[in-house]
Amino acid sequence: WSDIPWPMAKMPMSPEDISQALIAAYMQSPWWPEKDKAKSTKDRIKDSLKRWHPDRFDNRCLVRVIDSDQERVKEASGNVVRYLNELLRK
Repeated sequence: WSDIPWPMAKMPMSPEDISQALIAAYMQSPWWPEKDKAKSTKDRIKDSLKRWHPDRFDNRCLVRVIDSDQERVKEASGNVVRYLNELLRK
């Protein structure tokens, strides 16, 4: 759980700690690396959606998560995708 780079400024402790407002604040943050500063917030959200897409995330990341954390990581990653999609629609 703690090794996953959640798209939030503060590490969530549970899936319930992940919120649309915190992800939006992270996406709009001015402290992105130089290569990403030129991107619009919309482009950052699109890039994050690719990274967090369930097919990609489950195959690349979830398989490396210890068994005791897999269920909550899967729930939390689903929350991330749902909130990113909602942000993209706005």
